[in-house]
Amino acid sequence: MPKFQKAVDSWNEKHGETYLFQCPGCDCSHRISTTLGKRKEGPTWTFNGDLDKPTCTPSLLVRWNYGQDQTKQVCHSFIKDGKIQYLNDCTHKLAGQTVEIPDWEMKSRCDVDVIGEDND
Repeated sequence: MPKFQKAVDSWNEKHGETYLFQCPGCDCSHRISTTLGKRKEGPTWTFNGDLDKPTCTPSLLVRWNYGQDQTKQVCHSFIKDGKIQYLNDCTHKLAGQTVEIPDWEMKSRCDVDVIGEDND
């Protein structure tokens, strides 16, 4: 079963070719865009095309506010050879760890503010 899933929703027209994956740190999906689409600006990632052992660059930085108190959440990672390397600035329990990307299963999306960073 693949770890990345090509998005087939209206997001693609605006944001370009997009892939989703399940983030076990956030317990929701994140997405990367590999082309710009109609927006003509914003972050894009290189992707090796392997849905089972994906690698993409640069790092993926996702930020959002959560709950009634709007607590700031951060998920910052590298994706290499089908694994997620979580960086220490993550606010979830997997900060500093490297884990396998789970097989694709749409749970929910939490990719409110996705920022690409060149931290290789």
